[in-house]
Amino acid sequence: MKSFFILLLSLILIGITIGIDHLSKHFYLYWQTGWIDASVHFLGGLSATLFFSWVYFYTNLFKNPLPRKKSTLVLFVLYILIVGILWEIYEYHFGFSFFSQYFVSDTISDLSMDVLGGLLAYFLTTFLI
Repeated sequence: MKSFFILLLSLILIGITIGIDHLSKHFYLYWQTGWIDASVHFLGGLSATLFFSWVYFYTNLFKNPLPRKKSTLVLFVLYILIVGILWEIYEYHFGFSFFSQYFVSDTISDLSMDVLGGLLAYFLTTFLI
């Protein structure tokens, strides 16, 4: 039952994240409001890490997953950092962000929100669910 709940929650959150991202691009919300970008990155980190935790703990893809302890924290953070960096490359490549005086601080902020969402997913899957 836990497995199904984590999978369902992650898929719902991924859908919400994609929907907000699409609407934000369509209505130029990323460029008009400062908080929407941070919110989408947080939701993206949360949903992607929840999905990864389902794959990690409940599928046979990983033969011997580490126990649900702090030892998995490093793995989860590395995972979401890789996903976040790939997303930043995607944003830059397709012109959703551009190099300016705020590029570095925006990227650091985005990655920080990705990691915060990932940490919440780690907390949820290892302590609450």
